[in-house]
Amino acid sequence: MTREARDAYTKIPCEVCWLGDQRLKAVPFVFDRNGTPFEPINAWVRENLVQWTKKGIRQQGEAPARNFDQKVSRVVSFLNFLDANGRSWDEPTQDYLYLFVSTVEKKERAAETLNALTSAIFDFYWTRQEAGFCSRVIGINDVDQDDYRNPLHVHPSRNPKRDYDNPMTRRGKNRTSRTSITQNEEWEYALERALDSGTALGARDGVLISFILQTGARRLEAASLETSDFEKTVDPNKKEVIINVDTKIYESRDLVIPVEAYREVQDFIRDERPDLISNPRKDLGFVFCSTDKKNGAALTKSYISRRLKNIYGISPHDGRSTFATNEMIEHYRNGLDMDTAMLLVRERMGHSANDEAARTLRQHYLQAKALVQAEEAGSKLDKARKEIAELRAMMADKDRELEELRRILPATTTTR
Repeated sequence: MTREARDAYTKIPCEVCWLGDQRLKAVPFVFDRNGTPFEPINAWVRENLVQWTKKGIRQQGEAPARNFDQKVSRVVSFLNFLDANGRSWDEPTQDYLYLFVSTVEKKERAAETLNALTSAIFDFYWTRQEAGFCSRVIGINDVDQDDYRNPLHVHPSRNPKRDYDNPMTRRGKNRTSRTSITQNEEWEYALERALDSGTALGARDGVLISFILQTGARRLEAASLETSDFEKTVDPNKKEVIINVDTKIYESRDLVIPVEAYREVQDFIRDERPDLISNPRKDLGFVFCSTDKKNGAALTKSYISRRLKNIYGISPHDGRSTFATNEMIEHYRNGLDMDTAMLLVRERMGHSANDEAARTLRQHYLQAKALVQAEEAGSKLDKARKEIAELRAMMADKDRELEELRRILPATTTTR
């Protein structure tokens, strides 16, 4: 292979002879940037050629299964991501995998595609470890069995026919993960759109968007807020206000509201909300009120979802997930361990104390950790680049001074 690849690994379709009399086209083999065959993936391809042969190749020269070709492409893209972040192919971590998926998720949000991506990566590392190409990279973390923590970890399988379960599986068609990485930019853009409308309806939507993002409130919790909840005079020395909200059927909880968000709602109630009420005497008193009858009736959960998705392109639960990750980022920067941070965020968000909630919060913490580490690595890289640029500028100045001396020296010699 003489082709020079910019990426660390490149997939190239090759024609191979198989079982003596069969020539297979478009078999995906991988080469590194030096043109050397990358054996961990190529051995994986050959192992799967055996499986394709067992299933029967329909005609001479037919390409291998297309879905496996895509699996190779997904693995190659992750290995190139690791290389771009200064890590070898056999140095993956769950943090880097979350960060990689988040970059893909910005372009492709379909659950099936993201599930196929993570499944391919886990399958590659699991089988390569079994084949001896790497060691102690992937596994099921169980401190009762072994105090070693696998950097890439999977869940014990509920199906006896499988070795493990994918811990990053999305549920439902075309749904993003319930622990999506932060969507601050999308929500800030939606907030700008709502407020730029210059209408009372846009102001209502803007305050609702800001409230969810700053408090992590559920749809029902936001919809149940009443104007009487915001009649308190805010103590200038306090940073938060606590009010009791309806959270689920026959349940309620204390919702912690930052003072800034509390005052935003107060301003909305005073300035814009009256334009959404036709008769103040019949005002039912809900903060985020419907405009159908203009009587202050509460918005429904389904209306909030439709409104935010259709008009602003965001999902209420994504805002709640963004809030959780933002909280985890703050706790991680403050040096809190994962268990303490999970406890604080669980209480803040009103999560139940069950395994599903714990798994969700754990993923938020890992995402937060990956974001902070990536940000710190980027800051160090930017600092190094700045220092290099300064050194180059100094060297250029010295070169100009040297050139000037060389120019002056012959003239001085001639004068003498």
